[in-house]
Order: sequence, then structure tokens, then C-alpha cells
Amino acid sequence: MEYLINLVGNYSIGWGITIIAALVFLVLCYRKVESYFSDKAIHEKEKNEQFKKVMDQVKNGEKEYHLIEIMACRRGCIMGGGQPTRAGDRTKSLRAKGLYNADNTTIIKKSDENPLVQELYAGLLKGKEHELLHNESYE
Repeated sequence: MEYLINLVGNYSIGWGITIIAALVFLVLCYRKVESYFSDKAIHEKEKNEQFKKVMDQVKNGEKEYHLIEIMACRRGCIMGGGQPTRAGDRTKSLRAKGLYNADNTTIIKKSDENPLVQELYAGLLKGKEHELLHNESYE
């Protein structure tokens, strides 16, 4: 014990506990970050494989599409493909602000998980989805 005291000097036990707690915290943070980036890398690889599969099907004539939209924007497209109208920079900026605000404050994040949307598709829109919701492309 005396050897240990001489080794670390006059530091208190509280100081030692603080150092140990800090090291444990750093190890846990490292594991969390490592897990996040590992999961993200796996997800990106899966997306790339899906993209390659679709492109190969198009090249081989197995599939034919009028439009293939690839989500390249980090948080999705704002006034990009699939939007009903074109817009200028001011409108895009306001739409982005509104979307980010809605995303931060809403509980339901996906429209297909929204009970109101599910009810709408099961009732009023049943069998008419394509006719009522399909947009023509811009020339």
C-alpha cells in the first residue's frame, strides 16, 4: 500500500475515483461512437447495393422507369424531385425551415405511420390513390 501511495503521491481517493469515472466515461463514449459509425457504414453499403441492383436491372432491360430519384441530400430533398411545384431560393429556404421545425416538434415522423393518413388511404382515397395523387413531370 505504501508503494502505491508513493507512486501516485498525495492525491486523494476522491481524485482517483474521478479519474476512473472519467476513463470509464471515455471508453463508453468511444464504444457508442464506434457503434454508430459501424452501423452507418453498413447502412451506406446496403444503400449502394440497392442502387447498383436497380441500375443493373435498368441496363439489362429488366425494369423500365420514367424517373429514378436517388436521395443524395443528407436530410432529404427540399423542393426537389416529387414536389408539386418549382420554387425559388426564398421559398426553398422557408420550406426547409418549416420542415426542420416540424421534424423537431412532431411525434410521428413518417406519414405511413400516421393514423390519420392510414384512415384517409383506407377510406376516401381507396382505389383512387394514383389518379388523385399522381403528378405529371415537368418538360
